Amino acid sequence: MLLFIIRTTNKNILNRFINNYYKDHKDQVINKNYYKKVLFGTEFIKEKENNKLNNFINNIIEFRFSNKLEWSVYASNDIEIEQYKDLLELSKKYKVNYVFITIKPSNKKDLIRYNKTQIDFMNEAKNNTNCELIEVDEQYNVIEYIH
Repeated sequence: MLLFIIRTTNKNILNRFINNYYKDHKDQVINKNYYKKVLFGTEFIKEKENNKLNNFINNIIEFRFSNKLEWSVYASNDIEIEQYKDLLELSKKYKVNYVFITIKPSNKKDLIRYNKTQIDFMNEAKNNTNCELIEVDEQYNVIEYIH
């Protein structure tokens, strides 16, 4: 089993990546922004609502893991590794390898936020044998690969 975790700072870049690479497999993609709209009617939610949403998504992913689905995709524009903690714990619990696909933004404001957090994802990949990291630019050229 394998979990792809796609992260970027911009939802439009995230959606474009999903449409480019998973358009024929959208049933495998758990897009956090999509569930924000479905469950709360908006993409702008408070922390309490975000916690409920994360629990809901984690239950979906755990269900997929327990049913041994070959692969899943989680897509989010959460930028801090702490926001993925429960997801990583589930991956470890079910012995699921995971790959961070991080899309480096070109926008200066987003790039500053992204760069502050990218090192944590790189360290996760360096220190965990079940984790890989692929960093790409907005044109999907590989910048960094850690295994």
